[in-house]
Amino acid sequence: MSGYQKPEICEVHKLLEKHDALIVHFSGTPKGAGSDFDYNFPGDLRKVAEGSAITGISCSVVTPRDQFACLEKANATGCIGVIVGLSAPDSLVAASPGDCGSYMVEGKRVVIEQNLNLSGLNDTIINREADSYNEWVIRTPVVVGIFAAPPYRISVNSVPEYPEEMPDYLKDGNPTPNFEYLSEAEIFRAFPDQKIFFAIDGKLVERTEDGETEFNYEILNQTK
Repeated sequence: MSGYQKPEICEVHKLLEKHDALIVHFSGTPKGAGSDFDYNFPGDLRKVAEGSAITGISCSVVTPRDQFACLEKANATGCIGVIVGLSAPDSLVAASPGDCGSYMVEGKRVVIEQNLNLSGLNDTIINREADSYNEWVIRTPVVVGIFAAPPYRISVNSVPEYPEEMPDYLKDGNPTPNFEYLSEAEIFRAFPDQKIFFAIDGKLVERTEDGETEFNYEILNQTK
């Protein structure tokens, strides 16, 4: 135990269900998520899904009704992420309606740990900064599945294309940040071993070959 005051896991789950919300670590989160992480999709999320993020990950608490399409108003740093739960009360390190100020040091997520209660966690959801995202820092997370919201945008590094007549000394070859948009089929191929939950028409549904099933918060209790 960390020695800090934290709410019980079941209380956090009830709070999330009250707001129809989930804790999600998104692809595109600045500075990655942990030691030896591939910063590009889908490697960054696969590392988290495989349990390689025990030192801590930066997450946002989101709902399927949130804004993901408009970059200037988005409520998360991406559109695709890993849904996580808590393995213990002190899995929840810190939480803020805005940015916690977490950063990476030698492959570890660093943030000032906080005493937390349900009122403060509720505040991070209802008083989230306008047109922005909140932050919960989670260590030793439990993986629930993959979250995907239209337009399924991911951050990528593109190698620039240079005119043939450009001299070689002007071609630095450094990749530049860019975006790509995935299809649902591509998301399934990226995570063949995970449950995938899509934010569709304000609801969170699991899609499989057998059809759609609405997200049931009991799954959070089953993954402890």
